[in-house]
Amino acid sequence: MQKQIILDLRKKESFEKGHLPGAISFPIFSESEYAHLKKLDSDKKRDFYLAKFEFLESKLIELVGYQAFEFYCQKGELESRYFQNWFGADFPEAKIIKGGYKGYRKSVLSNFEKKHALTVLTGFTGSGKTKVLDILAQRGHSVLNFEECASHKGSVFGKLEVSEETSQEQFENNIHASLLKDQLIFTEMKGRYLGELYIPIHLFEQIIESPKVFLDTPKETRVSNLVHEYCGRDDDFLHKQLMLLKERIGKERVIELSALLEKKNYKGFIEGLLQYYDNSEVYRKAKSEANAVVSGLHPEKAASEIIRLNSL
Repeated sequence: MQKQIILDLRKKESFEKGHLPGAISFPIFSESEYAHLKKLDSDKKRDFYLAKFEFLESKLIELVGYQAFEFYCQKGELESRYFQNWFGADFPEAKIIKGGYKGYRKSVLSNFEKKHALTVLTGFTGSGKTKVLDILAQRGHSVLNFEECASHKGSVFGKLEVSEETSQEQFENNIHASLLKDQLIFTEMKGRYLGELYIPIHLFEQIIESPKVFLDTPKETRVSNLVHEYCGRDDDFLHKQLMLLKERIGKERVIELSALLEKKNYKGFIEGLLQYYDNSEVYRKAKSEANAVVSGLHPEKAASEIIRLNSL
């Protein structure tokens, strides 16, 4: 099924701060064009609008053809009125999103205060929680993947291979999109902060209080998972991020781990890091506080067992 095309008519800067997930930036005017318009008399404005209309029309046809699509601006007013006046006749199936982005943001924030049916996967670092979530999603279950919403792994090493920063506003919009289905949602236990982003407090409190399934994965498998996920692509980045742990694990330990990284002893490097992560209080309590324990050795089987447990 083809996804509905959604056009964001606001300025590019506004789009980059936050937009509806999946929306395409299609600004009616840029910041400089708004400023330029204020200086024009009526005749010159008419010429400017005509040139702009012709430019946007060709871009619009190139982008959507004559498919049905939706569009919005900040409040469902200024840019949307221009768009309807210019293109309403040629694109009769185009629909305005009432209330615009401002109205959408209200629904996002109110959704975080609602009660959601959640099952939370817990487990030590590298246990394969995200892999199991991916399998659950592939099987048609609703999943809230915070790493995907944030483009961040949630640890000090979380930005590896991420090309763009995600704003807090966009992070919230992405989370909201995962909470729209009125059914059980699978997610994983995270600290509240993923880099500079944070999970909205009401949702985070729900996660803490929701039923939990502990993914019990052998340490050897976890080490292998983490080496595959993080190592051998950008050692300079890993070294830089390792320095951020100096206050937590001590200068001597950082020097030892740095030496392992220099030698490309990735297995030893990850094993050393796990001594720090595994000893944190949150991880030590996770298994005893879980409602169920599932082997994480085989992610496909783990996903099946989690589904079975939730059907009881």
